[in-house]
Amino acid sequence: EVQALCAMDRVMIYRFQPDDSGWVYAESKRDDLEPFLDLHYPASDIPRQARALYLRNWLRLIPDVGYQPQPLYPPTDPLNERPLDLSFCSLRSVSPVHIEYLQNMGVKASMSISLIKDGALWGLIACHHYAPRYLSYQVRAACEFLGQVVSLQLGAQEHAEHNEYRLKLSTVRERLTAGMDSETDVAGHLLNRSTNLLDFIDASGVAVCINGHLSVRGHTPDERALRALVSWLAEERDEQVFATDALALLYPDARAFPGIVSGLLAVQVSRKRRDFILWFRPETAQTVNWAGDPHKPVQSGPLGERLTPRQSFAAWRETVRLHAVPWLEVEIEAARKLRLEVMDVVIERVEQLARLNAELAQSNEELDAFAFIASHDLKEPLRGIYSYSQMLLRDLEKQLDEVSQERLHALERLAKRMESLIDSLLDYSRVGRQMLDLEDVDLNELLSEAL
Repeated sequence: EVQALCAMDRVMIYRFQPDDSGWVYAESKRDDLEPFLDLHYPASDIPRQARALYLRNWLRLIPDVGYQPQPLYPPTDPLNERPLDLSFCSLRSVSPVHIEYLQNMGVKASMSISLIKDGALWGLIACHHYAPRYLSYQVRAACEFLGQVVSLQLGAQEHAEHNEYRLKLSTVRERLTAGMDSETDVAGHLLNRSTNLLDFIDASGVAVCINGHLSVRGHTPDERALRALVSWLAEERDEQVFATDALALLYPDARAFPGIVSGLLAVQVSRKRRDFILWFRPETAQTVNWAGDPHKPVQSGPLGERLTPRQSFAAWRETVRLHAVPWLEVEIEAARKLRLEVMDVVIERVEQLARLNAELAQSNEELDAFAFIASHDLKEPLRGIYSYSQMLLRDLEKQLDEVSQERLHALERLAKRMESLIDSLLDYSRVGRQMLDLEDVDLNELLSEAL
């Protein structure tokens, strides 16, 4: 439609990628021209300041690349002596670097129409002509209107495409978390049911780390590598939900297992306790076709090294490694919602454990009090028995025969033995709540006492 309106030789949909590089998403051209479809262009081809201007201006026309720029008189605003802001001026001169770039491509006239989604520059409708071409105001207005309509449709189309997937994720999440609050093993509930975490997010493997215990499903690194990854996430990453399709670029240890983990979606349940849910995606090697070598933006000239446009746009093929299929925003959003539900269950478990610990502490205090009272009440008559035995032996020793004296000595020993047993019972009641003082014991002596 745009090509029919402006009669340009080539019209492209140029889409910006997450790294600010560009990709020719669609193309309509003259039959004799070489296709640019599916070619990629480095971020330096449209620098950040240029993208900022495209956000402010819907349309930019260069009718003749070979024009001679004219100076502005006066060069500054007479009222404040500042340079005039020409951001919205359609006659504003073009950067010499961009002019050189177009000349290197053989382009004589160009027009760019901004495509904006959710306040961000999604891409451009880029038009090239191989002869100077001026477009009337009516044609430019119609092209600008088309750009605005397409921009409105971008968000609606993406929402429609993702809405079905979002609904599926929501349904799976509800099945996944049903009954989880009554389970003692949260990880087992998430991993081992008929509906599990791999049904929730499209991944090749998943790991759950709760209370230091690791549970896995699918293709994952070994336990040592997983614990190292969890430590890195807890110590180096602050995000509650962390997603990357190129983990090795941030975490070099991941280079050891690209076939298992190149993409990572990590949900932080508790950073302090190092509780995480981790989804993994393997490396997917991609071949990217560049319009010229993207790694040669700097050339030497009379003024030394400077950033210059490429002079060659011959197709340059690059194989991208250590990257996985990117995580969709709807998947990240779904993982964030699951995090909240798992956190509720884990927090409830922590609160239950705190209540049990408090009840146990109270029971231990009551047991200590009971043991102390019982010990005191039982020892008191034993002390009386022991004292009276000693008194009888001391006062009536000459009047007692040998058998009676031996019986009194036995009574003394039994009283002391009973007191020792009571002390042992008191110590046993405190096992696990105080440090044990270990010492060597003569088993022969212990056996004699027992007999």
